[in-house]
Amino acid sequence: MQETQVLQCAICGKPAKVFVSMVTNWSLMKVCYCAKHAAESGVLDADAYALIENNEQAQKEMLAGLFCKRCGYTQQDLQKQGKFGCPSCYDSFDPLLRGMLQQTHRLSAHTGKIPSFHVEPKEIQLRLSKLEVQMQEAIVKEQYEKAALLRDEIKTLKGQKKEN
Repeated sequence: MQETQVLQCAICGKPAKVFVSMVTNWSLMKVCYCAKHAAESGVLDADAYALIENNEQAQKEMLAGLFCKRCGYTQQDLQKQGKFGCPSCYDSFDPLLRGMLQQTHRLSAHTGKIPSFHVEPKEIQLRLSKLEVQMQEAIVKEQYEKAALLRDEIKTLKGQKKEN
């Protein structure tokens, strides 16, 4: 089953309730608003579509002024080189990256599968924690046979964990 993407308000990041699409210069621009910001910004008024054009221009100006405070890399450097100057660039250019990922992949976060060799140890560790708690409870209740079985299962899982 595929999860549906929740679009966020362009102003506050809350789930969007109002979706505005507008074609300008042969390109489609979509802006999403929560109910509060849609009402406050006047998007629901017939004369409000100039707001979207202003928002698009403001967004372009904001992205043009991005630079890395650590290495001084600018957006123009990024476009010219096609790579970042340092690890801090990822944080500095985050708004630009999110927009690019959103356009390319329709999401700005990884939602794919985790390789199995990363999942198993985590699942084993979770199971080990639960078994250890159950074993301690069995000891407190003086259920030593149950505690011994749990101890053996813990040893088996620890062996599996070492193999991975």
